[in-house]
Amino acid sequence: MNIKDRLTSYEPLFQHYYVEEVIDSHDNETIIRVKKDDYLQSVAYVKIISIYGHDLPVEELESQAKEMKESMLNSDHYEDDEQYLIEDNQANIIGIDLCILLDQEKYDEEMFESQDFSRLYDIGLYYYDNHDYIKALEYFKQGELVDDPDCLCIIGYMYERGFGLPQDFQLAAKYYRKATDLGSAVASCNLAYFYETGRGVEQDYNEAYHFYSLGLPVKFPRSIYNVGYCLKNGYGVKKDEKKAIEYFVEAAQVGYLEAICALGECYEFGDGVNQDDHQAFIYYEQASNQGHIGCQYRLGRFYELGRGCRQDLKKAVYWYQEASLENYPPALTSLALCYDYGQGVDQDIGKARHLYQVAARQGYRHGQFCLGYFYERHEEIKYYAYRSSYWYKQASKQNEVQAMIALGYFYETGFGVKKNQNKAFQLYQKAAALNYVPAMCNVAYCYETGIGTEVDIKQAIHYYQQAAIEGYPRAMCNLAYLYEFGIGTTQDKETALALYQKAATLQYPIGQYQLALAYEEGDLIEQDYQQALHYYQLAGKTYAPALYRMGMMHKDGKGVSQDDTKAMDYFYQAIKMDREPRAMYQMALYVEKGMTSLKSQEMISYLQESANKEYAPAMVLYGNYLEQGKYCDPQPEKAFPYYQKAASQGYPEGEYFLGLAYEQGQVIKQDYSQAMQYYKLASKDYAPALTRIGIMYKEGKGEAIDHIKAMHYFHEAIEMDHEPGALYQYALCIEEGYSYLEKKEMIHYLQQAVEQNYIPAHILYGQCLEYGKYVEKDVHEAYFHYLTALQAGSPDGYYHVGKMLFYGIYPSLDKKQAFDLFKTAICGGQIEACFMLGYMYHYGDGIEKDLEQAKYYYTLAMQGGIQEAKEELDKIEVEK
Repeated sequence: MNIKDRLTSYEPLFQHYYVEEVIDSHDNETIIRVKKDDYLQSVAYVKIISIYGHDLPVEELESQAKEMKESMLNSDHYEDDEQYLIEDNQANIIGIDLCILLDQEKYDEEMFESQDFSRLYDIGLYYYDNHDYIKALEYFKQGELVDDPDCLCIIGYMYERGFGLPQDFQLAAKYYRKATDLGSAVASCNLAYFYETGRGVEQDYNEAYHFYSLGLPVKFPRSIYNVGYCLKNGYGVKKDEKKAIEYFVEAAQVGYLEAICALGECYEFGDGVNQDDHQAFIYYEQASNQGHIGCQYRLGRFYELGRGCRQDLKKAVYWYQEASLENYPPALTSLALCYDYGQGVDQDIGKARHLYQVAARQGYRHGQFCLGYFYERHEEIKYYAYRSSYWYKQASKQNEVQAMIALGYFYETGFGVKKNQNKAFQLYQKAAALNYVPAMCNVAYCYETGIGTEVDIKQAIHYYQQAAIEGYPRAMCNLAYLYEFGIGTTQDKETALALYQKAATLQYPIGQYQLALAYEEGDLIEQDYQQALHYYQLAGKTYAPALYRMGMMHKDGKGVSQDDTKAMDYFYQAIKMDREPRAMYQMALYVEKGMTSLKSQEMISYLQESANKEYAPAMVLYGNYLEQGKYCDPQPEKAFPYYQKAASQGYPEGEYFLGLAYEQGQVIKQDYSQAMQYYKLASKDYAPALTRIGIMYKEGKGEAIDHIKAMHYFHEAIEMDHEPGALYQYALCIEEGYSYLEKKEMIHYLQQAVEQNYIPAHILYGQCLEYGKYVEKDVHEAYFHYLTALQAGSPDGYYHVGKMLFYGIYPSLDKKQAFDLFKTAICGGQIEACFMLGYMYHYGDGIEKDLEQAKYYYTLAMQGGIQEAKEELDKIEVEK
């Protein structure tokens, strides 16, 4: 085997170099010119000293090689060394080739001084590598005159890159074609690339494939690789991934890094071979160790995800750092993410931001998206919202689909940009047209709810179906909801259930939650509390509403023993995970009942936060507290907006209390028409609203007095929900003679209201018992009902218990306690108690006589409509 063939078998020399030409050879020393992987730049020179000894042991050969190497160490030319065994045809070791990599610049200088300048390309390349493009071009132009293909090729390259010449792709293509015609494989590949990308020529994949193929006869690795690339993608040739693999393997065997990387990609994605992460990892590692930055990035990603290897975040960071040394944008972005979230390295927000910026400013669209998302999450940075929207816009210009839907959401909500739902919809549409599945779901939701477009349920279903077919679980759940309730389509509970089940099998928490809800409610599938609990538990790992439902099942004893302690624990977990508004509302109810150690201040805090998250029941209850001053300072004017918001959601209690506000006219101008409107809205599902409508007809508020209509609405409320207020009012109507029923029938309705602890019913029923009206007289039982009302804080309750004590009716005579109870009743606006206090002061009955106090309380009673108080005032005047 001659020296050149032998050296070719050692390739790549020093991991990167390939034999270009033997420069000089005499005795046992040879000088060769080598080039790096790209076959165009980075010329170097290697000196080979061949040490022969057919009969010498290997140890002796190595000793001689060591001496030779040591003699070269002090040479100005020495840069590196490696050695190879020389074998004969029978595989006997007959010598050692000691290869010395020479310092290129010093060797070139000596070579140019000692040799003639007929080698124009070599001389020009010397100046080119030293970035003296003008001087290099002088020699290359001389080479052009004698049709030197290497000179022609590199002139084309200088036109392509704009090195020493104005950038001109058409002239570059012209020179590549000339060099190709003279047999330059490098030029044929460069020209092929121009045809592939339409640079300097009209894009033509057929021509690209043709010119890549020209290098195959000379086994040019770059040609071999690119022919495989064309086969893999069907560029200019019928797509054949298996055939492509053969070419990649051939190029990889001679160390061509792009081919090694391509094999890694094929195994990663299963293109032309069975998908095999471990095999992909091996190829990526091989190319990474030889400095291929793209593979270094991919290797880092494999270590980060544990693909084809054991997960190792520190190694992932190492390889991202290696690839980032060349400012490779994907690696910079991945390294930034590691610093951002503290994965494999200590968290460093400042460094993460810098790395994102470096990648983004290179125009790397995913880096721009990540920088936008970084700013979105860091409110402490000045103008964070504007910065975020800016980078989302930059990435969106390059069709970065994640940025498009992020920017779309900004336009939808007015965050960081002026709100424009039309623009939001357009961005979602554009991303969907690029087959980005989450965007399809967003487009569907816009059609469903009318965001930036007209409501079109058919279009919504179309896009949900598209996204669901692609396996997107959010779309499955949204589509299932439409089928479940027959919105815009025929109701199909079976399909709805199947979609929820599919989403659940994809480990989608909302899918698991909806499936659990189906098992709990028993509408889509046979009720099964155990299955409901199972799926709530699965979803509850990351989805707070599932924890809330777990709490409700323990609160209600569904599938488990009733357990308020466990219920509160689940509610607390839901609050801790995601400030779940329904869980906060439930915790507020527990605090109100005194079933937890939390204080009323914490209860109000929970309730307010839940209300501010627009949870309708919380808005109504918080509004009640603000109106009544319960657990907080009275602020009735602040209650009204909460009722409005709850009503706008179609929440019946919100509509009811909004109606009540208009009826009473305390927090807003009284308007019976508006009150009636909201009561009627609420009355579809909320029986107390029917009762209020009945009262308005009974009292002639905004309508002519109409007891028939009033009783009709009371009856409807009773039928709907056995509403205690309606039962009480119906009883009053019977007593007042507005019914065909005998008056004693009122007791039947009154007792039903009492059973529901309706306080006015306790008072009226107590009066019936006290006086034996329609029932057998029973002062003991009457006292019990008055006391029940008192314990509920009813002013009427305080008055009636006080009256029984004042007259000694039951349980004993106690005028002092009666006096205290009357005073408490007056604080609640009870008028009859005013008369009783006036009477006690007037006659000194149970207290010291005081006519001024008597006049004061009689006056209050008279203003409240008690005529007897006027008579007593007249008596006082006579007494004076």
